Amino acid sequence: MKQYWNKTKVICTIGPACSDEKTLTALIQSGMDVARFNFSHGRPEDHVRLMRRVRALGDKFKSPVALMQDLPGPKIRIGPLSRESIELDDGQQFTLTKKPMLGNESMVSVNNAEFINALKKGSNVYLNDGLVKIVVRRKTRDAVICEVITGGRIYPKKGVSCPDRCVELNPVTRNDLKFLDYGIKAGVDFVAVSFVQRAEDILKVKQRLKKKKYAAFIVAKIERKIAVENLDGIIEASDGIMVARGDLGIEASLESVPFLQKEIIRKCNQAGRPVITATQMLESMVENPQPTRAEVTDVANAIFDGTDAVMLSEETAIGRFPVKTLQVMLRIAGNAEDRFRDFFKQPARAEDEKDIVSQFSEAAVSVADNTGARAIVVPTRNDGSVSALSR
Repeated sequence: MKQYWNKTKVICTIGPACSDEKTLTALIQSGMDVARFNFSHGRPEDHVRLMRRVRALGDKFKSPVALMQDLPGPKIRIGPLSRESIELDDGQQFTLTKKPMLGNESMVSVNNAEFINALKKGSNVYLNDGLVKIVVRRKTRDAVICEVITGGRIYPKKGVSCPDRCVELNPVTRNDLKFLDYGIKAGVDFVAVSFVQRAEDILKVKQRLKKKKYAAFIVAKIERKIAVENLDGIIEASDGIMVARGDLGIEASLESVPFLQKEIIRKCNQAGRPVITATQMLESMVENPQPTRAEVTDVANAIFDGTDAVMLSEETAIGRFPVKTLQVMLRIAGNAEDRFRDFFKQPARAEDEKDIVSQFSEAAVSVADNTGARAIVVPTRNDGSVSALSR
């Protein structure tokens, strides 16, 4: 059984570092709330097999663990490389091409021809999810020839972006819908939709699930500037929101990310939508057994802002210390809740709303708080009153 009761839930991404039964068992027993499966990587059949393993282990240890399927969306990615990774040096020439090929030190393929077509001379392009910067110097029919401005190591399937060129792509691809069928087969509880632009993108996934007569919570990942502009409609259409700070930090300026995070969390709290804060929360623990002080502060501050969940990505998927990282995250969350309760940003009061469910929910929480109750029981036929109470 889980030996904790944090209000802040922790999502762990399942990958090669934690997919064996021993490590999965340790994650479940340590307190993993949600197991996330990133369909941008690996084969869908392998994800289904691991999902079933997580579900079986959760049942075995009487520890309910939810399953989250993260759809890849239309992310523009580096193609396959001739080896595991390639180092780019400042000032060197480097080419992005539409043509499929095994990438090398001078050229890589990109999985979307429309992206190459949209680039112009002088466009800033970011590789490896924003860590490497190149600038377009000239174009040919099938490629762009660039100069490396900020060098570094690049990996296959890592993201490629150009914040100053908006490439309109359908956020819910044909592949996403195919992958969704695998998620339904495995019994997922949450479906995360990548690169959401507007409410219609979420409704498209909901319609697919309705057609399949399957119920799951739909989480909109906010990682594009256009999604921030359409945030209110996306929140209304979704069952939950993820602040995906990685791509959001490329689409928007880095210095704006903290303010966008706070604004998104605030709006979700007001609307009663669960909100997840994700990306690089304890990234140093991919290689190190202890986080940095800045990372600990980042996690705690997200909780103070009112986030409902925090997510581990590479830390558990490919990191050296997946179980320890989860345990550290839980300790940070528990300490933040216990010692700084007064810092939590409160959502809009029910007195501002006329519906009876909101009024009764606030009254129930107030009574439970004042009397030190350990639980509130909610007899209900739907999730409306539970969501209002959770808020």
